[in-house]
Amino acid sequence: MNRESRLLVVGVFLLGCLASQVVGTHLAVPPARAQTSPQRWEYACEAVYEMEQIAPRLNEYGAQGWELTTLDATGGALICLKRPL
Repeated sequence: MNRESRLLVVGVFLLGCLASQVVGTHLAVPPARAQTSPQRWEYACEAVYEMEQIAPRLNEYGAQGWELTTLDATGGALICLKRPL
């Protein structure tokens, strides 16, 4: 790399640093703020022994605002759900 190329790279780098300082304060994303009170959850778990009953049970829970968190289908099924209090 010749001398002119090196000077050009250094100049572009310095210009970029300067531009980021000038523009950076206007484009900064404000910090995220957590809710003042933490979300509280209600949990439920249920054993479902017939595999064809899993989807209907999940649909029933979903209609009541529950969200599936765990499905363990080893030897039947254990479904665990949560919903906000």
